Amino acid sequence: MEAAMHMCKEKYTFHVSWQPYLLRPNMPPDGMEKPPQYKGVSEHLKAAGNAVGIDFTGKCPRFPNTVQAHCLLEHAGKVPDGGQTQDRLAEVLFRAYFTDGVLPSGYNLVELAKEVGLSQADVEPVITSPDNQQAVVNKAQQYMHDGVTGVPFFYMNGRPAFSGAQDPGNFVYCFQKVVEKFPAGSGGQGSGGQGSDGNPQSSM
Repeated sequence: MEAAMHMCKEKYTFHVSWQPYLLRPNMPPDGMEKPPQYKGVSEHLKAAGNAVGIDFTGKCPRFPNTVQAHCLLEHAGKVPDGGQTQDRLAEVLFRAYFTDGVLPSGYNLVELAKEVGLSQADVEPVITSPDNQQAVVNKAQQYMHDGVTGVPFFYMNGRPAFSGAQDPGNFVYCFQKVVEKFPAGSGGQGSGGQGSDGNPQSSM
């Protein structure tokens, strides 16, 4: 998506936001240890990651509960910078879990958030708030109710577009069609983006 956005930067103005989606909604709060028979990262996933600059290593020994991470992403999305802090944070979280093997919860989130300029005083109340956590769960459930069954799932100008990794050419084609049929402000669920356990949405 980023490559396609760069290709079209002179033609469209983009705003990307990341929305919560829980692949494992019943995951215990502290996550779950990967079983001995877990085969790790498939060759297909590694190849897909390499194509977009993500090194899927499978280093983390646990499957995460991502509710706190989504609380943090929701908070970052409120920074008035056109979604840049949230987008940078999403990249940090992806790298931490998928490449570095860092479980994205608790104190680890506090440290990771510092990379995008968010302080411990900002982060701790956000990720530990029961109200924030329930709001994330509710929002993720709504996307599931709306038919989202996996990630990444892309919305464009508030309209569901497609799921799964796509090459830049497909994104460019979709950008063109969405702008023709559903110009920004014409309705839909709002602007949007993607996520590990999350949805990206873009408005143009």
